[in-house]
Amino acid sequence: MDYSNALMIWDVVQTLLIAVIGIMNWLNNRQRVTNATISRLENSMDTRLDDHAERVTRLEQDLKNAPSHADLAEIYREMRKLNDSLSAMNAAISAQTATLSALKGQVERMDSFWRNGGKS
Repeated sequence: MDYSNALMIWDVVQTLLIAVIGIMNWLNNRQRVTNATISRLENSMDTRLDDHAERVTRLEQDLKNAPSHADLAEIYREMRKLNDSLSAMNAAISAQTATLSALKGQVERMDSFWRNGGKS
């Protein structure tokens, strides 16, 4: 084997080694970028999950303070009582209005009678 063949073999080996190192470097960079992206996504998910945990905790606390069926039934009973009272007051006001209308008619007739000097 002569020197030029050895140099050519050395050049081929060198080129192959540089190509292998380049491919390994490219794969390593891809893996690093992928790992960084996954890490960012994990951090983002952790933050979002923390926010969701706080929101769920607040919702659970609100639900504990929400009125129960018994509370709502009591409110409905009170509203029915109030409605009955308002109906009774409406009936009383209607009766008073009718009485005042009759009284107004009598007062107008008496006024008319007196204005005419006691003649109908």
